Amino acid sequence: MSKRTLSPQDQRVLLAEAGGQCELDGCPEFIYEDMLTKQEFNFGEYAHIIGDSKDGPRGDVVLSDEYCTNRKNIMLLCPKHHKMIDTLLEKYSTEDLFAMKKRHEERVRRILSIGKDRFSTVITYAANVGCHNCVISPDEANETLLLDGWYPSESRPVELGLVNSSVKDKSPEYWATEQQNLERQFQLKVEQYMQANRMSRFSVFAIAPMPLLVLLGTLMSDKFDAQVYQLHKEPRSWMWQADKEQPFMVNEPSDKGGHPVLVFSLSSAAIRERVEKLYPEKGVSIWEMTVPEPNNDYLRSKEQLSDFRVKVRAILEDINHHAPTGESIDVHMAMSVSCAVTLGMVRNTKADRAFNLFDRNNDQDIKVMTI
Repeated sequence: MSKRTLSPQDQRVLLAEAGGQCELDGCPEFIYEDMLTKQEFNFGEYAHIIGDSKDGPRGDVVLSDEYCTNRKNIMLLCPKHHKMIDTLLEKYSTEDLFAMKKRHEERVRRILSIGKDRFSTVITYAANVGCHNCVISPDEANETLLLDGWYPSESRPVELGLVNSSVKDKSPEYWATEQQNLERQFQLKVEQYMQANRMSRFSVFAIAPMPLLVLLGTLMSDKFDAQVYQLHKEPRSWMWQADKEQPFMVNEPSDKGGHPVLVFSLSSAAIRERVEKLYPEKGVSIWEMTVPEPNNDYLRSKEQLSDFRVKVRAILEDINHHAPTGESIDVHMAMSVSCAVTLGMVRNTKADRAFNLFDRNNDQDIKVMTI
């Protein structure tokens, strides 16, 4: 370790700025504890970004002397990564290391600035979609929560999905199995958890076929204070993007007195034409929600999701007022995960009609459950 390093005062400040953790991107090491043995010891090393001498790693004839004892030029690293950045010079440039230090210290400051009353219980729900086994990373969910200004109330989320299920959604038994499991897991892990821990704030991360997501939202209902996150594909992130937002549009039927059908043409425009072919006979009234340019990443912000909630509520009220008494609503969906969960949460189980939920599989639209 260089002798031209920080003063004791600056060492204490850097330790606080780094949160006691190695500042190399992705390193989980806390410098005051051995990860394996949990032995407490000061393992931290102060690594110069611009070398402390012109002949050292990333050294500079002028800047090395100027910045050798400047805290902004020094990273807190574990011994392994200190050696690595000073050996693999072609991989760890001055610019890269300054950027890592900045990201790490901004993250520490942002997390520690979160109010102590801002705790939320993370719920993850994953079910097989087609031939894909869906998995939601607990670390990714917790990281998203922290970046959004909340603390996870537990180190591990409440997981509701069937782990490593071999049943695919093409199988007839899939829907009954998944529905039974979700309802049972929700009652055991969410409702009882809420009663035991008096927690009522939840953050939902889900990937599953649309009907199951609507069911999850119905179980949540409006008695839970829940925020629902969306996995964006471009860029891949659970964080809200707040760009390329599109307004929701509702197309109402000219005759509202027929059997009610609700279509969400949000991630795909083709669903509307397909659904119309399913109801060639008269006596059907189709309500449609869409956006100007349907695509997989149409949902970008919390504000959009809030607007979705408001517009869905208005559609359900309109159907309640005009459709024949006792008629359930056929629901066909091409939309995002968070909208599907929110659809279930918006539905009033006492006042609204039942939903007949359809899923597209094997080139057929099949009613898979009624809630």
